[in-house]
This record gives sequence, C-alpha cells and structure tokens, in this order.
Amino acid sequence: MHPLKLLLALVAILVLLLAANQYFGHYSYAGRDVVVDRMAQRVMAFANWSFSLGILAIFAGGWIVLGRRLGYNVIEQAILAIYCQSIILALIIINLLPTLIWRSPEFILWHKSASQYYVPMFKLLIVAVAYRQFFLIEIKSDWLKLFSACLIYATINWVLLRIYAFGIFWLVSR
Repeated sequence: MHPLKLLLALVAILVLLLAANQYFGHYSYAGRDVVVDRMAQRVMAFANWSFSLGILAIFAGGWIVLGRRLGYNVIEQAILAIYCQSIILALIIINLLPTLIWRSPEFILWHKSASQYYVPMFKLLIVAVAYRQFFLIEIKSDWLKLFSACLIYATINWVLLRIYAFGIFWLVSR
C-alpha cells in the first residue's frame, strides 16, 4: 500500500475511534466552568495533528546517525518514517480498542494514565526494529549507532511534542 494512503487510512481510523470512545471527552471533573470547556474544545481541535510529529522525529533520528548508510536518499528515508509512524498508529489503535468495550470515565482515565508509561516504550521499540531492518544494522558491531539513532528519535520526538503543546497552549489562551 502507498505509504501516504496507509497513513491517512490509519489516521482516519484513529480519529473515528477517538470519537467513538470519547477518549478526549473524559477529562472532566465536577464543577468545571464555561471557560475550561471552551479551552478544552480548542485544544482538541488542534490536537489531531500531533501524529505527524513522530514522522519528523523518526526521519531525523535515521538521517542524522544512519543517513549515509547503504546510500539511501531523503525520499527513501521519509518513506521509512511514514511506514514506521503508520505502525505506531496501528499500535495506538490496538491500544485504544479496550476503551470501546469499557467506556466508563474511570476506566478511560485509568487507561490514559497507564498508557503514558508503556506506549512510549513500544514506540521506541518499533523505531529501533525499523532502523535495524532498514539499515541492516548488526547489533554486535553497530549497537552504538542504533542506540544513538533511537536516542535522537526519542529526544526530538519529546522536544517536538513539548513545542506543539506550548503552541496549542498559546493558541488556546489567546
């Protein structure tokens, strides 16, 4: 499947799943006011684009450390990043499936809390396997390069998400 078609299909499934289980609607607590509701709606309107940040981080980690390996060009590495992000989105979709069955706000809040610990580790594992397979890395001899590429991916992903969150906060608080 074409990488962009796959990515768009998975994003569409993810958006439908998030709408069906009202995943971002379960942030509330008793006693909220109109301002909090308005800000939350604006945050959700802008939050749907955060999935694309992973593509940039995957590309950067591979390009900075492993870019010259095997003679891959920018387009080939961009395709790797898109496919890898597609696998990550599939993981997120699978992770969200229990929220379609158990819809209570308590479970959703627990799921959000628990997911923040194990999902990033699975994302990093997916990226590490993708780098290893794509660049034909031998663990015994090139483990440091693989580790460095993964560290750069994780760092850039973390920084981009913080910048994105700051941008959304700035837009919402205006």
